[in-house]
Amino acid sequence: MRLKHFLTYCLCFLCIGVYYVSKEESTPVFLETGSDFDSEVNIFRLNAQGMLVPIRYGIEESDTATMIRQMMQMMALELPYFEYEAILPEQSELLHIEINEGHAVLDFNQAILDYPKEKEVRMLEAMIWSVTQFEEIHHVSFLIEGEKKTHLTYGTPLQEAMNRRFGINNLTLENAYLHETIPLNLYITKEDSTYIQTFRVEEMADLKATLNQMASLMAQNSDHTEEIVIMDVQIVDNTMLLTMNEEILSEERVVKDDLIKPLLLSIHETFGYDDFQILVNDEIVNFSGAHEKNISASSLQMNQISL
Repeated sequence: MRLKHFLTYCLCFLCIGVYYVSKEESTPVFLETGSDFDSEVNIFRLNAQGMLVPIRYGIEESDTATMIRQMMQMMALELPYFEYEAILPEQSELLHIEINEGHAVLDFNQAILDYPKEKEVRMLEAMIWSVTQFEEIHHVSFLIEGEKKTHLTYGTPLQEAMNRRFGINNLTLENAYLHETIPLNLYITKEDSTYIQTFRVEEMADLKATLNQMASLMAQNSDHTEEIVIMDVQIVDNTMLLTMNEEILSEERVVKDDLIKPLLLSIHETFGYDDFQILVNDEIVNFSGAHEKNISASSLQMNQISL
């Protein structure tokens, strides 16, 4: 059965083909499989620096449990010609999944525990973030061949109900640090790929200060080092109005994609806002070619690499 899945997915990738974007071209925020499937989901694989990279993967529309099973298979599949490494052990198998009232329970075979120490936290992050991308799932817990485990192989604790507050690409998971901080899930753009990384900071008094800290952290850690200044924030009918500095505009007076799209996606991922208006000098601005006043974060498409 595993050989059948392997051949099916390899054929899928080979038919699509592989090409790379050179350094001179725009940097992708997602790696995307160019396909005609009914639905698309994010799976996660490791880049050369050991960071989880979201890969947009075409998948047949089905019930959520079946789609999750396919996603876990793709995250375990070794692809020798593909630069992003599998995050789950190759022999791992999702034996059963149960979804009830927003809680998903994933039951794996024993092989899920067969990995090197440096992959332990990343593997857990990848599974949590993959499963919780579905609207009906808010928490996830894990079984190993029907049994509850309190810790993974190298000591990472398994809680009864885990969610995205666990973070992704965490730099530290010390308990005291986790309880004294809030997570900011930021889109960090590098030359080869863009990944989401959780930064934990002390909670600030107001939203504007927090958003400016997000922008500062993104500038410090991304290849794009221009820093955005958010001068004012208002929430009107669940739309976030952001007044920003002129540096976000190009010479044509349109918003710079490589600066603003990662920021809006980061705000969306951290706080849940989807609808935005951007103002500079009291005028509404938008991306080149856009005619709407509002920007929807969930509809944003960054530059892509086809697999």
